[in-house]
Amino acid sequence: MKTRYTQRSRRGATVVEFALTLPVFLAIVFGLIDFSLYFTGQAMLDSLTGSTCESGAELDPLFADVKEETRLGIESGLSSLPFLSCSDSSCEISVEFDGVAPAQVLFCKTTVPFQGITGFTPMPERLSSSSVQRMEWQR
Repeated sequence: MKTRYTQRSRRGATVVEFALTLPVFLAIVFGLIDFSLYFTGQAMLDSLTGSTCESGAELDPLFADVKEETRLGIESGLSSLPFLSCSDSSCEISVEFDGVAPAQVLFCKTTVPFQGITGFTPMPERLSSSSVQRMEWQR
């Protein structure tokens, strides 16, 4: 038969165990949230850079400024992404041609800053993505 003293003692031990395990549990939960935001941001940046570079590679260089059109497409796409922002010129976007016809390619690279929610999960401060697309209009 349990006495009142042992029930009260056990209740105190439960509170102490909860107080010891709560910080560890919260660190794991916030770490998972930070990593999921990091990987989601990287996937969105890869998709944006690849699709915009592919669209730029389909432009005819005689009738359009391919580099400028592609760079503007990446900038406008970045403004619509939820986690990634390019305030105060913190983004680096480069669009270059490489090679000569008939093997000319369009090389696109985008680098944006990334900040996690908690800040104590070790992650890179910048996300980077690059894409190489063969130019469709070769003369």
